[in-house]
Amino acid sequence: MILILLIALAAATAYTIETLAPTVWEVDLLTFATPPIAAALLVLIVLAAIRQRPTIALVLVAGLIGSAIVTASPGNTGSGEPRPLVRVMTFNVLLSNTDTAEFRAYVESVQPDVIILQEVRPSWAKLRTWEAYPYSDLGGSGDVMVLSRLPFTAPPKNVYDFSNGSIDGLKAIRMEVSVAGRPGAEAVGGALVVYGLHAPTPRIEPWWRQRNAFLTAIGDLVAAEPADKTVVVGGDWNTPIWSPFFRGFLDKTGLQVTSSWIWPAATRYFRELDMPTFVGAAVDHIVVSPKLVALRHAVGPDLGSDHLPVTVDLAVR
Repeated sequence: MILILLIALAAATAYTIETLAPTVWEVDLLTFATPPIAAALLVLIVLAAIRQRPTIALVLVAGLIGSAIVTASPGNTGSGEPRPLVRVMTFNVLLSNTDTAEFRAYVESVQPDVIILQEVRPSWAKLRTWEAYPYSDLGGSGDVMVLSRLPFTAPPKNVYDFSNGSIDGLKAIRMEVSVAGRPGAEAVGGALVVYGLHAPTPRIEPWWRQRNAFLTAIGDLVAAEPADKTVVVGGDWNTPIWSPFFRGFLDKTGLQVTSSWIWPAATRYFRELDMPTFVGAAVDHIVVSPKLVALRHAVGPDLGSDHLPVTVDLAVR
């Protein structure tokens, strides 16, 4: 009986989140904790099964092991060993983080082609003079900045601005980056459309509504891109992949995630509480057109922010 009740509780929890998250702020916030909630329920089910039905317990344990194996692999990987077309990084540097030295050292070791930064302020804006990244743009009043080794074929432009109290400034830019001469460049017309974004935090309900409107607006822009364009969208989404608003963005645009769907590594952790970096949520994402595949998806180390850098190697399918 206990096992049946726990299974019913798990099903009811999943149904409640799926049904109410699109309209109820508090329920959508639960999607940030989807893996821990699911893991806790599954552990309870396994414990109950061990007490009542050993065979069922073995099946559930096998499912847990299988989930761990799947989680270790990115969700949008390809077969074979194609060479990377481009390496893209996104990183929210944190407003109070003024030291760029660790970041520069990490970038020199990773060698990304395109870097999308969020919460950029004067100390970080100085990176626009970095000789290794001769192509750069700091849009609007700040916040989102792009650094690129690759030339722009269409210059960066502001595509979404708003100002409201403590959430202000530019939140999204669009650019086209040349990949001429790279493996598979011909298949994407020699260039990629890259969006860099920073969605509002949903920590209070009015900001949650702004975030949802933001994702809708950017989704509309991406969906309106010409069919021959290959698109990469990266940044701090302030949204877990299990949120209906993230899934709605993917459904509208046809883009795909480059991380695991099951339990992606945390990219925003509780630095303010001195928690380890793995305790948090995955809210920094890079999503891509189906023509592209992620050969590698890596979450980097602590660089002085409450976010961790995300780097993805992309190739043509």
